[in-house]
Amino acid sequence: MATSGIKFVPLPDELQERVIRVMKKIENHEIDPDLGGELFMNYFAQRLGIIADNHPNSAQFHKAAKGQRLALIIRGCIDYSAVFGDKITEFTAEKGSKPSDPAMIFNDMDTFLDVILNKKDLMRAGVEKKVEVRKMAPFFKWIAPIIALNDEKTQQLLEEKCPKLLEAVIDEIEARLGIK
Repeated sequence: MATSGIKFVPLPDELQERVIRVMKKIENHEIDPDLGGELFMNYFAQRLGIIADNHPNSAQFHKAAKGQRLALIIRGCIDYSAVFGDKITEFTAEKGSKPSDPAMIFNDMDTFLDVILNKKDLMRAGVEKKVEVRKMAPFFKWIAPIIALNDEKTQQLLEEKCPKLLEAVIDEIEARLGIK
């Protein structure tokens, strides 16, 4: 598995500050954690979609994800699941997760922020036992081929598109709640 596929891209300083501010409000429950979970699942799915769509076998990757589940858990804060549809970017978001759901489980918000803000890759956080992947085999069965495709061209696409995708998530949270 290529660690570059699970390392997030550098973000402009202003966007980093906004992400930290919003995520800390989610952690303190000033912002509904379910809203944060739903919108961040959208970001992850779009990010995976960029990688999958940048390959001639794109349809096969989307097909492999159909019906799969993935949970994002930040202990004490967010527990949200996505059930993927016909495309990786088409999913149903659900509050909570089942013990049988493959999940990325972050020990705390700081670890999540380190990964999202490109200060630490997901693999390093796992080695440090700050994040775990529950039900790893079913999760990696469909996602590993997508992550392995993250070549230089795809990485460049991610660096161009991901800050805008994440900014849209933060914009939506701020707009819904009237915060700045």
